[in-house]
Amino acid sequence: LIEECRKSPENFKEIAHYYIAGVPGSIPSVSEKLEKLVGESHILTRRKQVISTMLRHFETKDYISFVSIAPLQIEGIFADICREIGVSENQLDISSLNDKLHHIDGKINSFFYFEYYSFKFPVLRNLVAHGGLVDGELEDTAVHLMLDLLPVCELTVSEELPINYALTVVDKASQSNYEKLIEWLDLRTNVLIPDFYDIKEKISATETLYDSIGFWEYLEKELKKLDSVDQIKKS
Repeated sequence: LIEECRKSPENFKEIAHYYIAGVPGSIPSVSEKLEKLVGESHILTRRKQVISTMLRHFETKDYISFVSIAPLQIEGIFADICREIGVSENQLDISSLNDKLHHIDGKINSFFYFEYYSFKFPVLRNLVAHGGLVDGELEDTAVHLMLDLLPVCELTVSEELPINYALTVVDKASQSNYEKLIEWLDLRTNVLIPDFYDIKEKISATETLYDSIGFWEYLEKELKKLDSVDQIKKS
């Protein structure tokens, strides 16, 4: 399939349209995937109105509007991800797109598209920004940008982002995973989970486990293991 796309732009366009449209009741469309991600991510929910408008432009074949908005949103989401991993506003103010991508690539192992967004995407973005597109290229450019948008949005729900990881830890800790319950002791003071996730009651219920017999039995068992290891090292 990849080889066919490389050989023929027309094959790529046909397959891309099929992938973007999805199959009703079987394979979700790219728009459906993006809407789902917006509902799951505190990063994307701040852009909900803009993303919905973009998708509407694409679906109605208003490619001029879609192409005008999409590159800025993609770069903006990259900036939001940088904030999530601790890049300061001062750093972002002087960061190019490539700098932002380097920040992300250095912190997130699941960011597999560094080369594409670092070298290929800027060409497309600059073409749009400097008015280099002509009418016949708008649809093809919109298709490329639609495909570019999805992986960036998927990155916002990566468990490698601190808030997303903290959510996973709370979820596992709430199921009496005592190892994660101990880990939450550190995370609860270092990671602020947004109200978007409506998780305060779950956190309160999870933290009652610190008073449970099971948790203290787990600690006692782990401490005995440490004592045994220390004895082995001393022998």
